[in-house]
Amino acid sequence: MAGAHPHLPPDVEPGPQSRRLRMGRRVFGCAVPFLLFGGVLFAVGFAGAAYLVTALPGEDSSSPLPFAAAAAGGLAVFWILAVVFWRRAHPRRTRGLTATVDRQQVGRGEDLRAQLVAGDESAELGLVCRVHYDVIVRTGDSSGRGTSQATAWERWTPAGPIGTTFTVPPGGPPSYEGTAVSFAWAVYARPAGGGPPSDPVPVWVLP
Repeated sequence: MAGAHPHLPPDVEPGPQSRRLRMGRRVFGCAVPFLLFGGVLFAVGFAGAAYLVTALPGEDSSSPLPFAAAAAGGLAVFWILAVVFWRRAHPRRTRGLTATVDRQQVGRGEDLRAQLVAGDESAELGLVCRVHYDVIVRTGDSSGRGTSQATAWERWTPAGPIGTTFTVPPGGPPSYEGTAVSFAWAVYARPAGGGPPSDPVPVWVLP
């Protein structure tokens, strides 16, 4: 379960929204190979057309440059989409940084001990609460459901040699797995001064 839903501790079941988002990430990930292969086929097709144009006899043969430009442009579009889809399925992380916590279930107003177990001691540790909420996405005359993400609360502090203690805000939102709104707490490590965080260490905050 933790591998499929890294924002949740192993003993917590995902809610409907988290399962839907997981399925969406899988769809984006599966689309990447098709986009890469489709881009190559598109480019090969236009490159073949350019070759046939140059091979035509007579003075009315067309220039191959438009076909070559279309091949390069189409390949670029397909591969840019592949990169975008890959990033949707695999958020950017800083490798080589790993954090740990003394427990993965904590109440609001209680202390949580976090420590850096891999990485430079100049890195930062952070306790972060992120909210996922459904929104209406409109495209022309049609509309559908999408999901946005925002940071509901966060605190970052230097990791140091012995780690740090976070106090979960008493008035902060508890962890919640809902249909349209979810709150996820986790501890992260990141390079000093900011940058992509490490993989999350999920924490379940009790009501």
